Amino acid sequence: MAKIYKRAIRDPVTGKAKQTKVWWIDYLQNGERIRRSLKVSDRKMAEKMRVEIEQNIERGVVGLPQTYVDFFQVFEEFKRAVILKKSHSYGKRIFQLLKPFLLFLQDNELVNLARVSATDVERHLGHRLKKIAPKTCNDELGIIRNFFQFAIERELLSRNPADKIQKHRTSKQSIEIFTPEELGLIFQYAHKNSVAFYKTLLYTGMRDGEARHLRWSEVDLTTGTEHIKIRSTEVHKTKNRRDRIVPLCEESVEVLRELQTKAEPGNPFVFTGRKGGHRGHNRNTWVACLARIEAETGVRIAKGHHQSGLHMFRHTFATNALASGVDIRTVQEWLGHSSIVQTQRYTNLLPGQKHGQIHKLSIKIEPPESGNRGHQVVTAKCDVDS
Repeated sequence: MAKIYKRAIRDPVTGKAKQTKVWWIDYLQNGERIRRSLKVSDRKMAEKMRVEIEQNIERGVVGLPQTYVDFFQVFEEFKRAVILKKSHSYGKRIFQLLKPFLLFLQDNELVNLARVSATDVERHLGHRLKKIAPKTCNDELGIIRNFFQFAIERELLSRNPADKIQKHRTSKQSIEIFTPEELGLIFQYAHKNSVAFYKTLLYTGMRDGEARHLRWSEVDLTTGTEHIKIRSTEVHKTKNRRDRIVPLCEESVEVLRELQTKAEPGNPFVFTGRKGGHRGHNRNTWVACLARIEAETGVRIAKGHHQSGLHMFRHTFATNALASGVDIRTVQEWLGHSSIVQTQRYTNLLPGQKHGQIHKLSIKIEPPESGNRGHQVVTAKCDVDS
């Protein structure tokens, strides 16, 4: 009754005929021959639309399916508008979380997003939960929600099938830091080209990506005002898209001054790669360092995943800054946290310091007047130094 095909058009330059990328459909309805574009490039999608159109014709419904949203086209728009505008590492993470769901849609021929239900999303997450941790499953659910919400904002969909799906309960992971002994081993067994990089992470609290993209133009080693300015650029965006100033302690100044004497002419980056430019991720270098420590000393430093182990330097910096008496607002600014709640997590690692605050507590009780034999009123005053 209906057939799908690709139109042949003539190239105005070469004069040769070539097929269009999108599929068209040709069918008869009420004696009238109709030809129109299906606006999809995938043959399976076109076949499904052809079957649906034939069913509509039999039921007396005119035209194309009422709602058809090609998941591949939505993903391409989502990639351009969202993923590619994030930092490289964050954009890669978004894609990794969304990819299993896209493969699920493709494998189950759910190519029309308008037909995807909450049951489909739950079925996908149920399969994923057998392979990944509940927290990662929740992260995937969040990205799936954002994906459908993006289609809604583009007026392609009217509902979000993932909107009412409940997240799994997860226990909050405690923040871990390196002990002084572990730091000593790390700097002893780290590759010579990585020692300065790890020390900079430890003494400044910078994120891995921020340190790798740090330029000499952002480093001020003027005596008395030593600091670095962490900038959000098109090449590397900071997590909250804001610039911030981080002062340098004596140890970090010593490391950077030594690096400055060895800086490669013409390379603007503080930490350089083997082939020029900025330093790469070098995850294997970090894993190799931990492996050498375990092989030589028997000490296993298993804090953080091998891909997030460098973040432990940032945790160590923040915790030690608070333990040294730096006020939490200042630490928040140094770390670049958008909310102080994020910084408050590090105070949970200071039980001894919290317990010491109890000695500042002073409660006074005023005795009643000697002539008062009725109900005695006790007034308590509490004076606590914060």
